[in-house]
Amino acid sequence: MKEPLLKLTNITTQFGSHVVHHQLNLTVYTGEILGLVGGSGSGKSVLLRTAIGLNKAASGTVELNTEQFGVLFQHGALFSSLTVAENVALPLLEHTNVPRRQVYELAQLKLALVGLDPSVGHRYPAELSGGMIKRAALARALIREPTMLFLDEPTAGLDPISAASFDELLLTLSRALDLTVILITHDLDTLYTICDRVAVLAQKKILAVDSLPAVAQTDDPWIQAYFHGPRGRSAQTQQTVIQQHSEVEK
Repeated sequence: MKEPLLKLTNITTQFGSHVVHHQLNLTVYTGEILGLVGGSGSGKSVLLRTAIGLNKAASGTVELNTEQFGVLFQHGALFSSLTVAENVALPLLEHTNVPRRQVYELAQLKLALVGLDPSVGHRYPAELSGGMIKRAALARALIREPTMLFLDEPTAGLDPISAASFDELLLTLSRALDLTVILITHDLDTLYTICDRVAVLAQKKILAVDSLPAVAQTDDPWIQAYFHGPRGRSAQTQQTVIQQHSEVEK
């Protein structure tokens, strides 16, 4: 059994009288990619922010068993007044004593790692496509050599080809760098392609967490509509075709 890297126990979060999560429990294990899904307003981003300490739970405990983690915020959250290289380098410049020249060398290495040309480092976020912004934000998340990544809607707003390319990149990096990943997503293709387990956030708690096929069979109206509606069936069919094609090539 793999060791837990993140453990949320009996988490209750609220803003004023509005309760977002109530007695929520979730464990993320070392080396896995876990997809977090839920309806709009269910508190997915709040849960991520609570896990990394940006939001304080009203009660419950957060155990994050690593000091190094990276975050890719929704929409990338790059600073518009900084170049891409400056954005990627910023965590090291702000929080370490690594020499400035070495920091920028590391930033260029991370940009190359996520598939961006070195020239992109001299450009500003406004000059980048949506897919390039997500890759630059991923490079920044990787700059401190994390053992865990938190990603908030990493493929939102991307065209299908760019989204599939980003999924493939994330899967490759997670395996090559032995990363543990928790990602919020609405993208069913992402769930089918790269996630080891899926957690469903509904009714202020984790309603189900298991492999995707197991979660998809959960007897809950929202889960059934999400995984077995037209888009769910399309994603499942596409994944089946990909698997069959892979088996034929072998």
